[in-house]
Amino acid sequence: MPGSRPATAAGQPVAAEEPALYSPGTIVLFSMLPMSMMIGGGVLMAMNLFRLGRKRAVLGLLLFMVVYLLVVSNVMAWAMLQGLNPYLAIVLFNVPAVLAYLLWFWPRYVQTATYRSRSLVPPMIICFALVWGLQLLMPYILKNQPPDVKQQMEQIMKRQ
Repeated sequence: MPGSRPATAAGQPVAAEEPALYSPGTIVLFSMLPMSMMIGGGVLMAMNLFRLGRKRAVLGLLLFMVVYLLVVSNVMAWAMLQGLNPYLAIVLFNVPAVLAYLLWFWPRYVQTATYRSRSLVPPMIICFALVWGLQLLMPYILKNQPPDVKQQMEQIMKRQ
């Protein structure tokens, strides 16, 4: 199964005592998927940091994620109301977070080139389950929104 074999960043085999981490590629994948967005990659990065015992780094990452979500989601909501394509908005929303994960958090806090790569199957199953659950809840959530929010959602859905 891809991703479950021990390897270094260069693809060399590693000893069993190396930490089992999600690779940067897996973090990018889960950050860019529309179903998990930057939250999925951030959760995987946080799991890596927690596994390495970097609890303060986990708190910093969580703070970054919350502030990023608050600021950028408001900017993207405004941009989409101005006519920005929702698919382009997803990419624009996720890329800066991915760059922060790979260029700031990984080199600064992970600091290892050798690790056992963890399987991406469990996070993928969890993402699918969450999306499925949200799809089941969506009619109820939309039904209980104020009329102006319903109208904005209908406008966004018509553009797709």
